[in-house]
Amino acid sequence: MLMDDELGRVERLKKLAGSVQGFLTEAEGLALYDYAKRCSGRGVIVEIGSWKGRSSIWLASGSKHGRKITLYCIDPHTGSPECREMFGPICTLDEFLHNIHTAKVDNLVVPVVKTSE
Repeated sequence: MLMDDELGRVERLKKLAGSVQGFLTEAEGLALYDYAKRCSGRGVIVEIGSWKGRSSIWLASGSKHGRKITLYCIDPHTGSPECREMFGPICTLDEFLHNIHTAKVDNLVVPVVKTSE
């Protein structure tokens, strides 16, 4: 059960994350928030595929309101093959960093600009 202050925080998070392009649903975001919030405090959180940061915001926000576990976001920031085919070369890193900063979770997020290989 969410307390009133957390309900307000989650509502703001829904708006913020919802403004970032991506395919993650609100229900999936809430699950990521909850999982990250309940992490035990040992180790780190690793996200493979961050694109513009929609899921990263949910994960890092959950961590922020839990044990403040560092989130490593692995992504080459070059878009999917489909995006590159449609739009040519792209780089989403600046937009990712902006979105993470706007969400005030940049102190917990470590971008790793590489493929998952």
